[in-house]
Amino acid sequence: MNGTSVPSARGNITGTLFGLTKTLTWQNVYQFWRAAFFPTWNQSTGVIVFTADASDGRGNTGTGSSFPIGLTAWKVIPAILKVVPRVLNESGAGAVVFEPGDTVRIEARVTYESHNAHNRAFPGPLNATRGGQVTAVLGYGAFNATSSLFATTVATLTLAHNAATENWSAEYVVKDTDPLRADLQVYISASDGAGSPPNTGKVFTTMFAFQAAPPSPPPPTPAGLDATVVGAISLLLLVVGVVAGVLLGRRGRGGTPSKAEAKEEIEEEWEVKEEESK
Repeated sequence: MNGTSVPSARGNITGTLFGLTKTLTWQNVYQFWRAAFFPTWNQSTGVIVFTADASDGRGNTGTGSSFPIGLTAWKVIPAILKVVPRVLNESGAGAVVFEPGDTVRIEARVTYESHNAHNRAFPGPLNATRGGQVTAVLGYGAFNATSSLFATTVATLTLAHNAATENWSAEYVVKDTDPLRADLQVYISASDGAGSPPNTGKVFTTMFAFQAAPPSPPPPTPAGLDATVVGAISLLLLVVGVVAGVLLGRRGRGGTPSKAEAKEEIEEEWEVKEEESK
């Protein structure tokens, strides 16, 4: 039924989908009647049936529907959320190496991607309005897709939503007991409140490392003194100390006699004189 040659049909062709009925308009180039129906972000998943009711305005009518079952049935499936991750340090710069005491900041941007340019209500960021939930698993080793866990889990984090930036983030402070490895990674999983099943998205961050802090540096050299000069001074002071120790030891054995020793010597002299006089 051509809408141009049968103008009385215009306004009498309707279609119903998602519980909404719209009047179909005639497309003269492609020769069909059409209208756009846009699923919401939380549209129920499964088979959907489109029903068209037609009248040419002259008493002729007809009804048709899409298949309710089978491979040719129309279906709504969960959307795949786009997740863009970043690994940052406490200053907000990208980083791949962290030491005990450092802060690892995990950040993610989660969005609904536009599948049709005309569906302007569907695209946008995942947020609290759409019941957003974003979690992260920090670990290493083989990843189990069923359990969504690494062979070894270091930490599980819940990311918080920032309404100003529309980003999700969480922080982890590296512990002294954490493994020192270069193959650490974070698995981020996002979902909304669309129902069962929800719209979901997932992604892995790049690998990063936990490493030991470098040893403390030696005391600074006094300003204006070369390291060689400082070494020579230290050696000289050591020699002076040894010599002083030797001299003090000798003085204790052959130096100025004490009062007791002087008295003994005087008594010995008197005894010698007495013997000589006899």
